[in-house]
Amino acid sequence: MRRMKAVIMAGGEGSRLRPLTCDRPKPLVPVCNRPVMAYVLDLLAEHGFQEVFVTLGYMPGAIQDHFGDTYRGMRLHHVVEESPLGTAGSVAALKAHLDGTFLVISGDCLTDLDLSEVVAFHLRTGAVATLAMTRVENPLEYGVIMTDREGRIRRFLEKPTWSEVFSDTVNTGIYVLEPSVLDGVPAGRMYDFSRHLFPALLRKGAPLYAAVAEGYWCDIGDPAAYLRANLDLLSGRLRFRPPARQVVPGVWVARDLPQGVLIDGPALIGEGCRLGPGTRLEAGAVLGPGTVTGENAVLRRSVTWAGVRLGAEATLVGAVLCDGVSLADGAGAFEGAVVGSGCTVGAGAAISPGVRLWPRTEVAPGARVDVTLVQSPRWSGRVLRRNSMTGQLGSDLFPENALRVGTAFASLLGDRGPLVVAGDPGQPAALLKQALICGALAAGCDVLDAGATASPVTEYTIRRLGAAGGMHVRWGRSQARVVFYDGSGRPAPRDLARSLEQACARQDFPRATHETAGHVEGLPDAELRYLEHLGDQVDGEALRSARPGVALAAGCWPVLHRWLERLGCRVLETGGPPGIEVDRVGADPPAGARLLIGVEIDRLEATWQLAGAGPEQMLALDLWLRLRHSGGGAEPVPLPVTAPRALEEMVRRWDRVPVRVRQEEWRPQDPLLAIGQLLCWMAGERLTLRDVLAQLPRASTAVRTVACPWEARGRVLRRLLEEQPEGAVELIDGLRIREPEGWALLLPDPDEPLCRVYAEADDPAQAERLAKRYEERVRSLV
Repeated sequence: MRRMKAVIMAGGEGSRLRPLTCDRPKPLVPVCNRPVMAYVLDLLAEHGFQEVFVTLGYMPGAIQDHFGDTYRGMRLHHVVEESPLGTAGSVAALKAHLDGTFLVISGDCLTDLDLSEVVAFHLRTGAVATLAMTRVENPLEYGVIMTDREGRIRRFLEKPTWSEVFSDTVNTGIYVLEPSVLDGVPAGRMYDFSRHLFPALLRKGAPLYAAVAEGYWCDIGDPAAYLRANLDLLSGRLRFRPPARQVVPGVWVARDLPQGVLIDGPALIGEGCRLGPGTRLEAGAVLGPGTVTGENAVLRRSVTWAGVRLGAEATLVGAVLCDGVSLADGAGAFEGAVVGSGCTVGAGAAISPGVRLWPRTEVAPGARVDVTLVQSPRWSGRVLRRNSMTGQLGSDLFPENALRVGTAFASLLGDRGPLVVAGDPGQPAALLKQALICGALAAGCDVLDAGATASPVTEYTIRRLGAAGGMHVRWGRSQARVVFYDGSGRPAPRDLARSLEQACARQDFPRATHETAGHVEGLPDAELRYLEHLGDQVDGEALRSARPGVALAAGCWPVLHRWLERLGCRVLETGGPPGIEVDRVGADPPAGARLLIGVEIDRLEATWQLAGAGPEQMLALDLWLRLRHSGGGAEPVPLPVTAPRALEEMVRRWDRVPVRVRQEEWRPQDPLLAIGQLLCWMAGERLTLRDVLAQLPRASTAVRTVACPWEARGRVLRRLLEEQPEGAVELIDGLRIREPEGWALLLPDPDEPLCRVYAEADDPAQAERLAKRYEERVRSLV
C-alpha cells in the first residue's frame, strides 16, 4: 500500500461506558490489559501507515503521556480540540496536513479488519469517500448502509429503529477519504460524518462507496460490548493476542502459572496477580495487574483491572471491576454489573445484574445494590417501549422507577421551563404521578400539576402554557403507561426518547440541592381551559336542539362526561363495552329513539372506539373528520404506513396531498374533539351511524404475525430487500413492497421478537394470500 496518513478520533467522553471512563479517556480503557487504542495503532503499523494524527478532547494529557510522539516507527501528532467539533469537524481542522488519500478510524474500536483491501477498493472505484462495513446481528446502535452491486451507497440511516432496519451491513466508523470531501465541512461548529457530511455527499451524487471488510470489529460503546471485546480477544476471535505468554492452550500468564487454582480457559492472568487456593477461573476471565483473590473465589466471564481485591468466596459472573475495587468475603457482582474505581463492597453484599457503581462508592456489608429502573426478572433492560414506560404496578413498574425516570427526563430538558405532570383518575396513576413529580423536583425542575385528568388535557396544557414538556400517567387494562411529551405537547420524538434511555442507563443525571429543588404549582382550571378550547372548535347548536344520547362504556374519562354534557348530549352508562342495539350498524334507530352512538375509551392508548366500527373504519373516520374541519390548505395530510390505498384516494378527493409517515409518528386527533365533531356532523345532517360508516372508503386488508428473533432481523430484511426489483420498495417504515394486486408491509415490532405482515389487495381473499405468502417467506428466512 502506498504511503498514507491516518487520523485516529480519540476525543469522545465515552459517556455510555461510564463508570469505566469516569477517570480515564475511552481509548485508554484496557482490553486484555492493554489500552484499546494500542491495538488500533498496531493495526495501522501492520498496514504500513507512517504518520498518524490523534484528535483529542476528553482528558487529552493522559493519551499524550501514554503513547508519546512515536509508536512502532509511526510519527504521532496529538491535536487537542478546544471545543467539540464533531467527527467530521475535528478531522476537517487537520485538512492543511492531509494532502492525499487518508484513513479515519476510531480510537476505541477493537478490530483487525483488512485496511489495505479497503484502501485498494477505494482507489479502484475512484470514490471520494469509502466506508468500511461489517455485518452485525443487531444494527440498532450503528449506521445501516445499503449499496448497489458495485458498492456505491444507495442509502444509509444512523441508529435506526427496528422498523427502519433495511440491512445488516453497518458503518464501522473507518473511512478512506480524499481531502476534497473536507471542503464542505463548515468551520468552527459541530459537524459529523454520518449525520451531516455523508448525507450531503449522497444528495450531491458524489461517488460515495462502501465495502464489507474482512475480519473482526467491535465498537466498544457500552459495558456489554467492552466485556465482549475482552472475551473475544481472549478466545482468539481476532489476530491480536493477549500481552502474555500462553502456557497451555487458552491460558495466558504474565509470569508463572499459579498453583492450587482451577482454570477452565480461556483466561489471562496479569502481572503480579496473587490467587488464593481454590480460586476458579471459568469460561473466560481477564485479571488485571495486581489482582488478589481469597480462597475459593470464582470469576466467570469477568474482567478485573489493576489492584482489584476479592475476598474469600467472592463471586464475579459477567462483571467488570475497575482499578482498586475491593469485594469483601462472600460478596458478588453479577451479569452486566460494572463497579467503578476505588469502590468497596462489604462482606456478603451483592451487586445486582446491570447495576453500575460510580467510583469510590461504599456498599455496606450484606446490602443488595439494585438500582435498575425496573426490578422485575422479566424486565428486558429497556426503560422505554414505544417511547413510553409501561408495566404492571408492583410487578415490573415501581414508584422508585418513576422517580428516577422523572429526574432523568427533567434533567434532559434543563432550564427551558416547567413541566406539566398529570395522571388518569385512580390511585395507581396518582401514586406514579407523585413519584414523577418528586423526581422532577429532585432535578431542580418546577412542576405544574394538572391533577387527575385525561392525557389530551395534559397535551393541551403543555402547549397553552409554553411548558418545556410534560409527563402523563395513563392507567387502563391493569397497566400503567408513563408518556413523555416535548414542548409541543406531542409524545417524545425518537431523539429525545433515545437520550432519556441513555440517561436512565447511565444514572449520572444531576440532583438538586436544598437551594435548587423545584417547586410545585397546582392547575385547578386545567380541564376548564381545555373544554373552552374544544368549545371554540365545535359548533354545538345543532346538538343542543337534538339532545342526542351517547352510551359510554365503563372506564371512560370523567372529562368526556363533562364535554358531552357541555354539548347538550344525554350521557348513558352501559356498564361494559358499548354493544348498542338501538343503533347497531346496518339498522336505523327505532321510532322515537334518540340514542346515536356508543363510545369506548382505551385509556392506555388514549384512543376511542365507536360501537360497531372496526380499526380500519376508525382510521378512516379520523381522517374524514380531519379533512372536513381542516379548512383546506396546501399542507400534506399524514397517513400511517399501514393505511390502505383507499385513504390516499380519499385525501386526493379533498384536493389534498397524502404523505406516508412512520407508524410511531402517526397520531390520531384528540378523541374528545373527534367525538364532538362526529356528533355535530350527524346532528346537523340528520345522519345515522349507518349513514356515517357508509360514506367511509372500504379496503381489503390482512394482518399476520410471525416470530423473528432480534439477531435475525437485519439479515431477513436485507434478503427481502435484495429480492425486490428496483423501485418496488418504500423504506418509510419497515419494507413496504408494491405488488401487482396491492402491497405488503413488513414491520418489525420495536419491543418484541416479532414481525408483522400487513397486506392490501383488491379483495379479501387476495389480501389473505398476499399476507400468507410474505409470512411464509419471513419464516423461511428466519
